[in-house]
Amino acid sequence: MPNRPVRANRPPRSPRPYRRLRRLHRWFGVGAALFLLVLAVTGFLLNHADGLALDSRHVGQRWLLDWYGIRSPALGPSFEAGERRATLAGQRLYLDSTAAADGLTGLAGA
Repeated sequence: MPNRPVRANRPPRSPRPYRRLRRLHRWFGVGAALFLLVLAVTGFLLNHADGLALDSRHVGQRWLLDWYGIRSPALGPSFEAGERRATLAGQRLYLDSTAAADGLTGLAGA
């Protein structure tokens, strides 16, 4: 048998620091999992924006628009032609509720 050094008898370690470390590790894990979940969901939404028609949805919450300093465009003239309505909002022309053209400065009639 090989000669091994004899270790002095040490008292057993207290499980208390390991318990604290385990709790800390658990909360860091929960935080990291939540971060990764948000990252995955937003990545999915950005990747499938066309299929989900996210580019055609507009933000309507007043507090959010105010937070980013976005003002709604001034409503210009609006005309009815039969059962359809043409409205100029800012520089965008709407036929009923569908955007039809951009970059217009005026609307003379319908």
